Amino acid sequence: MTSKILEGVLAAAVFAASPAAACEGNQVLFQDSFAKVDQRWELSSHTKVQDGAMQITAQPGHIAPIFYKGEAFDKADICVDAITPEVSDGDNLGLPSLLFEGQGYDDFYAFYISTTYGTAAISHQLKKKWLHTIPFRKVDSIVAKPGGKNTLRITLNGAHATAYVNGNKIVDFLINASEGGGLVGLDADGGANAPVTWSFKNFKITGLPQDRQ
Repeated sequence: MTSKILEGVLAAAVFAASPAAACEGNQVLFQDSFAKVDQRWELSSHTKVQDGAMQITAQPGHIAPIFYKGEAFDKADICVDAITPEVSDGDNLGLPSLLFEGQGYDDFYAFYISTTYGTAAISHQLKKKWLHTIPFRKVDSIVAKPGGKNTLRITLNGAHATAYVNGNKIVDFLINASEGGGLVGLDADGGANAPVTWSFKNFKITGLPQDRQ
């Protein structure tokens, strides 16, 4: 599948931001510290669980999505830490993504950030096309330095969703929700001309926080 970088256009507008912590629900539905391999992840040749992280390698101009196949979710608080890799060329940094409402590899939503440009966006991969639900916009709280941690969070309540980066609310939006919910997952987006490996840590899913139910 082709990269979202090639499909999207960067915009200068700034997302509204307000404080919020990651995964605030009291009931833990699933969590993975990546201390060992959980076979419910659909791992492949471009994925590896190592050093307490899910490491995903994407080829230039392509994405490398994986899904957690243990359960589908329609009401949940989902969060993960994306660790910025060190690359010699910023054009090869690519994008990390938190996936949700997945019905298959040709139908899912992706919440992703660019540490190169300090932007975030949400897209819907549908039948080999990218539909840009929320185009790239500026987010001041994104950490750009190599080894830096950015916490991506999505709350799902049926068709209603909210995105957060590093404890800051980004945007409320609507999705095409499927009955029974969808799969969640992770993705690395390839850079311009070299493979890139993104590391993800502390994947967690809880029930919705009290104020989102």
